[in-house]
Amino acid sequence: MEDGVAARRLSCIMRHLHPLPSDDGSSSGRYYEVVPTSGSDGIGKQEDGGKSGDRERVILVVGAGDATGGAIAKKFASEGYTACLVRRQASKMDQLVQDIIDGGGKAHAFGVDARDEDQVVALVEHIEKDIGEIQVLVFNIGANVNFPILETTSRVYRKVWEMASFAGFLAGREVAKHMVGRGNGTIIFTGATASVRGGSGFAAFAGIFFIDQVVN
Repeated sequence: MEDGVAARRLSCIMRHLHPLPSDDGSSSGRYYEVVPTSGSDGIGKQEDGGKSGDRERVILVVGAGDATGGAIAKKFASEGYTACLVRRQASKMDQLVQDIIDGGGKAHAFGVDARDEDQVVALVEHIEKDIGEIQVLVFNIGANVNFPILETTSRVYRKVWEMASFAGFLAGREVAKHMVGRGNGTIIFTGATASVRGGSGFAAFAGIFFIDQVVN
């Protein structure tokens, strides 16, 4: 079930990325920029064909779980990106890192609380300084809690907001500082059907993912 959902979400993300053209003009199968949608101008194409000189091309996956986040990381790693993976406990990504390495890719795991501004700032600076250019950010933290609205406390709602919205703001802001300076980059926030159609028991989850959809 989870593998099927992850595959569908990964397919949706890849459809929103342009394939990098090869020297003969055909598609190389590697991905690097957002297709303009909904009136957006998208992200500018790099003149050097998606390379960053001698620096690594990095995808930062915040919320690199066993399903969607892991599938995204593996796909981009197979296309030559160095995958930087984030969860609160780095040890939970040991198998994912090993799978990427076994597949010929590169991966680094970071135990970071994405709700903590200082930790996020330090993470992005470390990656940019010591690993490579973050060319793609995928924010994939889930906050799927089920509480009837009359039983949803302010603490529950705030925690969901911190995980799904505030943490995304922090990651997006810090990465964008570098992308804007370079004139290229892609930021993707994964979402859920709840962002457009809430369900019983998911008042906090639906409301906050709607905020993500509008703001990000």
